[in-house]
Order: sequence, then C-alpha cells, then structure tokens
Amino acid sequence: MIKQTVARFDLSLRFGLLSTAWLLSSPAVGQSYSYTDFVVPGAADTILAGINNSGSVVGVYGNSINVVQPMEVGWNAFLHNGSSVTTLVPPGSLAAEASAINNNGTVVGTYLIEVAGVQSTRGFVYDGSTYQTILVPFANALDTTIASIDDNGVIVGSYAEDFLFGLSLTTLGFRGTPDGIGGYTYESIDLDVSNEFDITFMNGRNTSGQEVATHSDGVSVVDGVLLPEAITVGYPGVGVTSLTGINNNGLVSGRATFANPDESLFEIGFVVDSAEILTLPPGQVNFLDVQLPGSGCTFSTGPLGVDPDCHKSIQGLNDQSTIVGFYDDGDTVFKGFIGTLDSTQPGDFDGDGDVDGDDFLEWQQGLGTIYDADDLTDWETHYGTGVVLGISDATSVPESTSFALFLTSLVCVAIRRRT
Repeated sequence: MIKQTVARFDLSLRFGLLSTAWLLSSPAVGQSYSYTDFVVPGAADTILAGINNSGSVVGVYGNSINVVQPMEVGWNAFLHNGSSVTTLVPPGSLAAEASAINNNGTVVGTYLIEVAGVQSTRGFVYDGSTYQTILVPFANALDTTIASIDDNGVIVGSYAEDFLFGLSLTTLGFRGTPDGIGGYTYESIDLDVSNEFDITFMNGRNTSGQEVATHSDGVSVVDGVLLPEAITVGYPGVGVTSLTGINNNGLVSGRATFANPDESLFEIGFVVDSAEILTLPPGQVNFLDVQLPGSGCTFSTGPLGVDPDCHKSIQGLNDQSTIVGFYDDGDTVFKGFIGTLDSTQPGDFDGDGDVDGDDFLEWQQGLGTIYDADDLTDWETHYGTGVVLGISDATSVPESTSFALFLTSLVCVAIRRRT
C-alpha cells in the first residue's frame, strides 16, 4: 500500500519508484496471470493493497492520488468483502489508507491527523467494529505506518525518527506482537545499525514469522530483505528491488525497475519462493516475472531528474498466489487490479504448482465462498500431480553482465514535517 512516510524518497522506496535509470537487457517473460480491474464506484483513483484467502481486498481510493507523495486529505481507506465497499474512517482522521487484511478479517493501515497545526500519521488496527490507534513508543518517533498483519495478529511497519526540530533523516522498521492485554510489545528494526541515514520499510509478514522488507543505504542502493535471516534479495542486474509481501506458503511478491538501452522503462512485478532465497546462491534463485497490466512506460525529465511517466506495482498476495496492486497508462489515473494465477493444474488451490494436502485445507476454508463440490472432485482427480512453484517451473534469470549504472538522481536531504 501507499505507506505514509515523510519524504518523496521514502514513498518512492516503498514502491521502487525511484528517479533512477539503468542500462541492461530486456526482462525475461515468466509467470502468467489473468487480471481483473478493480475500481471503487465514483472514485477517480483506486489502489489495492492487500487480499486475504476469502478474497476480501483493502486499499485506498480518491480523486487525485499521487503515489510518490505523502498521504493527503481526500484519501479514503476501504474494505471490499466481495459484495460491498466499506469506507474505513479511524476516529479523528483527515485521511486514511488500508494496507493489509489477514485471514481473520482484521485490517491494518495508516491515517493522517493534525495536532496544533502539525500533521502526522498513526497506524490503525480494525477488527470489524473498533479501531485501535498505533503510535510506536520509541524515543523521537515522529510518524507510524502499518504495512502488514499476520494471522496471529503480529503487525509490522515503519516509523520516522525525529532528528532535529521536526526533521527526519531516517526511517526504521518495527514489529508489534500482541501482549495478551490488548496492546503490543514493540521491537525496532534497523537493518544497518552502522548507517545513521539508512531507510528500512517492513512490508510483510506471514504466520510462520517470515518477514520481507525494503532497505536503502540512504544514497542509491535499494534491495529487498528476507527476515529473520536478513538475506539481501536483489532482482538480477537491477538497482532497485522492492519486496512487498509474503504469504503463508513463503511466496514473496516484489517489484523491480530498470530500462533498456533505448531508454524504454520496464517495471516488472515478480514472485519468488523464499525457500530458494534461503537455500540457493543468489545467481540461481528463480524470479518468476509477472507482466503487470497497463501500457509501457517512457522517460520524462522532471525537477528530480529522469522519471517514468507511469507507475505499476504488486502490493500483496494471498495463499492462493492471487496478487493485488495498481497501475496506470501514463495518465496518472490509477486502477486497482486482482491477478489470478493461470494454473494449468486443476485442484491446485494454493497456487504452488502441485496438488496436495495443503490444497485440501484451502478447499475446506473456502467451501461455500470460493469453492464448491466440483472443486473437490478436481482435487481428488489430480491429487499428487504437478510440481512445486519454484525451481522446476520458474524462469531462471541469469546475472546480467551488461549492467551499467548511468544516472542516479536520488535526493536525500533533511525532511521537513508538513505543517
């Protein structure tokens, strides 16, 4: 989701929308998805951020959403439960965005408030009836955003640190574990304690405790990180890799931005198996490219350098490997999308490429909503067939030898809170 932060640089990092261009070869074509647009009725812009196994989606809608700027008045968080849209309004909020929904139906997100003329952000947890406000209790914390919640209720997100007189030079991650009495026990997460100016966004967590983050050194290097092992994840030959989510099967969603020698910009979504990240050398990890909807992109010159004139991103995924996100066609009118994996294996309900006991559990959980008796027949007929999504059916992308960084226009300066 569009996580509220305190800088254009921060927001761009969350999406991988950095004003940076690279020269390398064309991306490989990989995993195939079928897309359905999702637009909130009456809204000019809709962005999807999260989806659970029941198919409920969350996100933000409005009439003028800028994905590389902080949250503004006019942004509206919403939940769609399959039949209707509910606008989520945390008490006292000027604007809000919903970023994730777990399989229990709990929604998390971020909202904008104003106190004594100063705007800042707080996280929220919505259980279907009440809102819980989240402001991390760390010294010098300015703003709090929540990105994800697992099925045990553990939340992850980010917060900005006050450097001097309301200025911030860094963003850190956090983890909040339910304390059993209605609150949370918080841990601050800094992926490079030796760098006072690095930026960490905690973007996803699954029920097994695996987490994904996007990290920058504060200058030009942007990589994904898989936790708790703290393994750096970089799409081969690309300088900007953002990890946006991880499901309970360990499948990770992400986004890479790069360009061809003719300066046509490619923005690629991908999924990658965390098991491969943990067990294979970096050059052998299989990234399955996901061709996102929307037109191709070109470069335009702006005050911060060379920018793409369109944006697209995978923002989250569920245990069936269904993905959600947003795109535009270069017209800054954003549409949400729901991407369903084109599975060639009937009965493969969790989308991992094989038909096994996990798929039966998925069928049980979705019986009467997304599955019926015919789906069970498919499972029985094809049980034990298929291959695991990963090494055997992925598109292997070799390390690029033609990679050459030719322009970096990242601007990392002291950041002023909006007043």
